[in-house]
Amino acid sequence: MLLTPAMLAAIDQAVDIAAEAFQVLAEREWPLTFYDIHENGRRWEEKPLGNEQDIDQQAKAWLKIKMPGTLVKLIVDSRTVALPDSFCTKALYMEFASVPAPLHGLTLALPYKHTTKGTGLITGMVQVRRYLETSYFLLDEILPAFATRLRQRCTKHWLRPLEYDRKVRPSQIKFESESEPVNARCPSITALTETTQNSNDIASRYLDALMERYCFEDGIAWQKALYQLQLDFSVSSLLRIDYLLTELQPTLQLSETEFLARTANMNFLYCVAMYCGKVIAKGAATQVDWYTHTQFSQRFPAQSNFPASPATSLIGVFNARGGEMGQVFFPVQALLQRLFGKGSARQLLDTFKAWGQAAQGHRARQINDEMPLIQKKINALPAHQRDFLAIQRITWFEGKYFDQWFQQNHKLFQGGRLVWGCIVQAHNDLFTDDKADRLAEIIFDPQGVLSPQQLNAVASKIMSYKGCRPYDARLRFLADVITDEGACILGVKMPYRLSSDDLCTSALVLTRKHLPGGRLFSSYLPILIHDDVPGIATALPGYFWTAAIARECAAYGWPAQQAA
Repeated sequence: MLLTPAMLAAIDQAVDIAAEAFQVLAEREWPLTFYDIHENGRRWEEKPLGNEQDIDQQAKAWLKIKMPGTLVKLIVDSRTVALPDSFCTKALYMEFASVPAPLHGLTLALPYKHTTKGTGLITGMVQVRRYLETSYFLLDEILPAFATRLRQRCTKHWLRPLEYDRKVRPSQIKFESESEPVNARCPSITALTETTQNSNDIASRYLDALMERYCFEDGIAWQKALYQLQLDFSVSSLLRIDYLLTELQPTLQLSETEFLARTANMNFLYCVAMYCGKVIAKGAATQVDWYTHTQFSQRFPAQSNFPASPATSLIGVFNARGGEMGQVFFPVQALLQRLFGKGSARQLLDTFKAWGQAAQGHRARQINDEMPLIQKKINALPAHQRDFLAIQRITWFEGKYFDQWFQQNHKLFQGGRLVWGCIVQAHNDLFTDDKADRLAEIIFDPQGVLSPQQLNAVASKIMSYKGCRPYDARLRFLADVITDEGACILGVKMPYRLSSDDLCTSALVLTRKHLPGGRLFSSYLPILIHDDVPGIATALPGYFWTAAIARECAAYGWPAQQAA
């Protein structure tokens, strides 16, 4: 289930109210203890502390807040509230009332504390304090939607002073050693997703649910049998998929029409189709994009010469670039032919093989194709200039976990691979002519398949969780890291929920001498990685850029660079 337009509209209104409330809270540290604001008026739950003049001024300030209808109720609590693992001592509570059902009864806590510096208000991380069972599986959709809008709407009192408010900094070692089962729900492909939702995002959720073993919104047929296959995205796992289809075929007591009428069966077909498409794409080192029939017709109208049917309800395209279509394939059609037609195991596997060969034939140029030329120039660097490659440790930086980055990043210059990196978050000084080296967090595809723009789409998803506390432990850790702004992470794997492309995120130091122009001009940059030191990444110095890399980087905003 996804956030509907009506739900997003309610969140927008709630954000407007919260922004006004924080403007009141930032005026001064009001001497109140508990204050309840709703559409029928305002009332004190407890008599506020302070003199009558202060109380009167405070009441007038709150009366300025516009409360449309019965949307939400505000509860301002400036006692020492019970916010676990937070330095914030106060909170603004927002309880959703007459809103779409999944939001009804939801209460968000917006922690804050007063300070004598800056705006006078430091805000913590948005968290859920109460919810109904109907909204549980949407919490990790609601939180980023609310937090992102609040930062945009209330920049003065929310974005700038935003703080990581936990009492302990995020630790990659602790996170990876204390894995938690994922308690989520995968949305089904419905009429809503036909046009409003990117099908690549839905595919990521299907594959995440398959690998993490959580439920589907409308169920999935033969779930236990799928789990028993021990799917791992290897090419050999396609044989196990075919074995399952072989075992299922004689047990089907339904006609194809009756089979397709059940949502759980369609979820099975979509899940297996997406898995097979992803395995083939990985084996061919290519990218696969997914479309519903409606979406495909809108994107490629000239090639939409086939009718809409269950067999064409999910369409895969290998290596679609810009307006070019790439190699089209119909995985649901192939699976139905295997289950209800006369297709044999050999025919299905031959189909998979043909798709893989076609995908390789349409493989886009990868930036690593330039690595032989770059390696030659690195090897030709005179001994007295080798210090150019070294990056000095930042004196102010703390954290022994990151020591390995400083100790091993030099290995990237011998036998490393070149891929695109996308800045998720970087120190503001890196975008200025300041002289200091600074920390940044990047996202990259170790296989080098995804383009910078595709990486940026995932980076935006990560940033949407900044300033909130999701329920999914994987998202919660990413939210903590991006909010803390100084955590040491090296090669943290992205959950398939955000991308099914095996992406990683790492921290690195960007040194001015390696950046053309001495600073960041773009969020996209070529980076070096190495299989011997997984998770370690560094920016390819501009001195080694080839003509092809220089041209592509210039298109992304980097200054012209003399090619290697």
